[in-house]
Amino acid sequence: MKRLFYIYIILFLILGTTYADVYFNTKIQNLPLNMKIYETKVNKLSKIQLVNKLRRVIETAGYNVPLDSSAKIIENKLSLKSDDVVGLISKDGTKISFSNFKALKINKDVIDLPSDDEALDIALSFLYDSGLISRENSGIYVEHIGGIMQVLATPMGSLRPQKKAVVIYFNRKLDGYPVLNGSNITVRIGDNYSPIALVYNWRKIKRIVGEVTPKMFISKKDIYELIKNDIANSFNPNSEDIFVTKIYPVYYDSGKKYIQPAICYEAETKELGLKIRGFIPLLQNPPEKVISPFFGQHLMLPEKIK
Repeated sequence: MKRLFYIYIILFLILGTTYADVYFNTKIQNLPLNMKIYETKVNKLSKIQLVNKLRRVIETAGYNVPLDSSAKIIENKLSLKSDDVVGLISKDGTKISFSNFKALKINKDVIDLPSDDEALDIALSFLYDSGLISRENSGIYVEHIGGIMQVLATPMGSLRPQKKAVVIYFNRKLDGYPVLNGSNITVRIGDNYSPIALVYNWRKIKRIVGEVTPKMFISKKDIYELIKNDIANSFNPNSEDIFVTKIYPVYYDSGKKYIQPAICYEAETKELGLKIRGFIPLLQNPPEKVISPFFGQHLMLPEKIK
């Protein structure tokens, strides 16, 4: 009976599982010559240190945090509240967020919203003054400036779109290559020229572990195979055909200890036009695993509102 059961399992794996065909509409760009392996700072902070760091961020944004505000540990994060703002910080201080939902002025008119350039200056000053980003050699750059829109009804019954906040998306570059999967910051600037929300995911560089040489890379043949396997293992059976449109070197931030060279690929499905972005290792012996964030934030490339 057991033998028959195993035969059924084998037949199911052979006949019952089919994967999407993967086609390459691009070639691998020239592999890099000037990349490195970086070790990042991972600190263990005391509760008092976490409170002080989060308090500084919220107060730099222009909000008052009473000294008697009670800090709570929620799901391995510390939470701190002021009148209108709720802030969270991870135990190592590398992930921080706060939001003032009232400041979006939902169903109310925005009176004094800054321009994109003004909002960018405000966001950078906030990041520098709060100590979240160093003014030198941080690698920060602007990926995109967008906004949060709402459609309001006029007294005449027509609809009128209104921009509620300017949203600045920051990423990081090292040695001229983008750092993906981590190292990103989003700042919302609202009415009255002030930060109203932050999502911060950033670790400072501790040291360069070593220079990377071409001898440390996997072969181009292996790059194609790993991409095909990565897509096949990540999509459900009977998926439509997938076309890889870009393959290029990047730095991969695992969110743990290292930032390392990797390969990023972009692809899309033929019929639905689903856009995909994934990662595979570039090094034969990577210091940490390189994992594609399928079914996560990078499955669909964000269509940001301008």
